[in-house]
Amino acid sequence: MNDGARSASVNAGRPLLFGLMSEGIYIPSACGGRGTCGQCRVYIKGSRLPHNDVERSLLSESDRQFGVHLSCQIKVQGSLSIELPWKHFAARQYQARVAALRDLTWEIKEVTLDVKGGLSFAAGQYIQLFLPGTESAPEPLYRAYSMASSPSSPGRIVLFVRRDPQGVVSPYVCDKLAVGEELAIRGPFGDFRLRESSREALFIAGGSGLAPIRSMLLEMAETAGKSASGKLRTGRSLSLYFSVRSKRDLFLSAELRALESTLPFHYVPALSNPPPGEPWDGEKGMITSILDQRLDRLDNHEAYLCGSAGMVDACVKVLQAKGLSEDRILFDKFL
Repeated sequence: MNDGARSASVNAGRPLLFGLMSEGIYIPSACGGRGTCGQCRVYIKGSRLPHNDVERSLLSESDRQFGVHLSCQIKVQGSLSIELPWKHFAARQYQARVAALRDLTWEIKEVTLDVKGGLSFAAGQYIQLFLPGTESAPEPLYRAYSMASSPSSPGRIVLFVRRDPQGVVSPYVCDKLAVGEELAIRGPFGDFRLRESSREALFIAGGSGLAPIRSMLLEMAETAGKSASGKLRTGRSLSLYFSVRSKRDLFLSAELRALESTLPFHYVPALSNPPPGEPWDGEKGMITSILDQRLDRLDNHEAYLCGSAGMVDACVKVLQAKGLSEDRILFDKFL
């Protein structure tokens, strides 16, 4: 551990990620230790451990040479000396009770949790929702979900969970979770946060990727001052491009439209693949094409993107072509 911090005992042969978890040290991992997100990075001091194929695909050559490993891929066989950012030690485990469940779309469930003691977080951050392991799958199951609620209510948080038919955690949450059920959550995690700035803010979300952006918008609406006209003043203009496949995938439209009347905010929903003949007078097509057509130069903008990796990567290229520098593009890729 970091000099002067602490030591931990981990069972030999167990992945370092889960061993540290059992000691109350929670390392960010969006994929639940499946080796797909590349977030559970640790620096192993003096390491001569070889990197496996998963690590080589997710870690840069410079990181590997420096001794960075993915903790989900390291099976502990002896003593290790590792360094972690201090912010990892701030994450804690909380007990939460399911307060409400609501279908937002045919595949997205809104989950409202009452958190014992309250969870302080920044808009844009996420938690790990934890399900205990079973006899056949002893390692704990957990997935990352961004808070969709305002940080001003730390005792009650809201998550948007999209049902993945190939998954384990999301089908349980969407199909079996019941009001009143007790769950463990861990966090908060993540550096996807709204910057203090006067630049125009451009938000781009796909599907359940609306969650952290909604949290940011709610916080801005709560903290904005009123102008002489009575409209909330944030000091910057805001716009949201929300991409879904078809009308049945849209949600919270009334809430987002209402923000247009109270904030300097513009909401642009877009359907990427609507069924033939579906009535719709809004934007249609790939979100990248819509952004390319509607946006001019972005010299005084910051962009915040959340959605699938493919969508985020494609949109970043469009924004950069419009003059937005890499340091003013923040994103959170959902797996």
